[in-house]
Amino acid sequence: MPPLDTALRAAADAGLTPYRAVRRAAGWLEPGARVLVIGAGALGQFALQYLRLLPPRGRELVVAVREGGPI
Repeated sequence: MPPLDTALRAAADAGLTPYRAVRRAAGWLEPGARVLVIGAGALGQFALQYLRLLPPRGRELVVAVREGGPI
């Protein structure tokens, strides 16, 4: 098992990747805009949480889930 600080760094890095993408896209998102997150794995879950908290609220979040193999 890796040391705790290594595990925390990895988790923080995983959370920063979608955060940066959401912050970058935030300028184009208006109230009432629809957001599509393709894939709701680990990074997609972070992105959904950031989008939900990003002001202004009132966006419609749409998650596309595909059962089976890769796209």
